[in-house]
Amino acid sequence: MRIFDINHVGDKKFFKIDTPQWRWAIREAFDSMGLIPAVDIDYLRLPAEIAAPTIRTYKRTWESRSEESFECFQAGTVITFPVFILAELEQRNFNGIQINSRPPTKEEVKECFTIIGESIGLSPWGSKFGYGRFIVEEVE
Repeated sequence: MRIFDINHVGDKKFFKIDTPQWRWAIREAFDSMGLIPAVDIDYLRLPAEIAAPTIRTYKRTWESRSEESFECFQAGTVITFPVFILAELEQRNFNGIQINSRPPTKEEVKECFTIIGESIGLSPWGSKFGYGRFIVEEVE
C-alpha cells in the first residue's frame, strides 16, 4: 500500500507533504503556546515537497491478526524541512476589519515544530497512535 505521494525527478525522490495536515498541526501548536490570534499561520510558507530519504516497508499487525505493509521513514532518518516566514501578508479584503496579527519569530517556529514532533505527530496512519513523531535538531 502506497501512503506517500512521491515525485521522481531523475534519480531523486521528493515527498509531497499533506499541507492541510501540517497547517492543522501548526495551528494546534501555536494555540497551545498561547499565540493564536496574535500570530497568523498564513505568514508561514511550507514547501510543496521535500527531498525524500530512503523509504522502508513497515508491517503492521492489526487486532484481527491481519497484516498490512506500509511505507515509512526509518527511525533516525534526518529530513530537511525548509519553512519560509513572510515579513508581511499580501493584501486581503476583510470588509474593513483591521486584523492585528504578526509573523511568528524564528524561535516561535522552532518551538511550534518541537511541539508538533513531541506531542502531536504527523502521520497518514494517525498520530494518536504515536506515529509521525520527530525531533527538531537545528534551525538555521
